[in-house]
Amino acid sequence: MTDDRQPATDEDLALIDGWTAWVADHAEPAAVLDSHDAIMDHLTGLLAEDFIAEYGGEEFFAFGIVWGEALRMKNDGWKWVSIPTEEGRTLVLDVSADDSLADPQALVAPGHLMARRAGMTERQDPRMLETLLMSEIRT
Repeated sequence: MTDDRQPATDEDLALIDGWTAWVADHAEPAAVLDSHDAIMDHLTGLLAEDFIAEYGGEEFFAFGIVWGEALRMKNDGWKWVSIPTEEGRTLVLDVSADDSLADPQALVAPGHLMARRAGMTERQDPRMLETLLMSEIRT
């Protein structure tokens, strides 16, 4: 299988850092998001807040990228790559180095997975979403 995935550039990684800082700044003082558990704890609390209902797809995309960063930290070999979209390019996780997956060419799009949840009335639980994702992609 061939595709147009390209390694994340320094600019791409700077965007991830920027989204991470934006999400971290939702706490006072800013949350330290340096591990899978720290990110998941912060997102769990943040997504339970009432004001989140006013956020749209762009904000949820940022939450998803940070959620993806937690997944990358937890799963050896997962790495950010860039792929083409109708609008240009987007960041996804290349999980092809993970031998436990059903599809060795799989890509995970955490920003888009989370953005689709914008406007949902039920509470979003990042750990539950991780469990669902992993059950779908593991062999």
